[in-house]
Amino acid sequence: MKRKRQGGLFKGVDKSNSYDKINIENNINNYRIISIHNKTKKVMTIDTTNNLESAKLIADKVADNNDVKCYVHTDSNRVLYIAEE
Repeated sequence: MKRKRQGGLFKGVDKSNSYDKINIENNINNYRIISIHNKTKKVMTIDTTNNLESAKLIADKVADNNDVKCYVHTDSNRVLYIAEE
């Protein structure tokens, strides 16, 4: 006699720890601004801030004045913002 297996791979998925943009921004302590030069591909850390808005402003300023692309990273190396020339 064959028995059927009930259920799937995932049982009782907990959605309380789901990651959304608001949750991520509230739990972050530092934002790193990292730049990559378009021609030489040199990578530099520009600054570290506690505020996302100030990190975006710094990234925009650096990207406008130089031939670089800037990324705003979180503590967990997640990219939240990209500023291009």
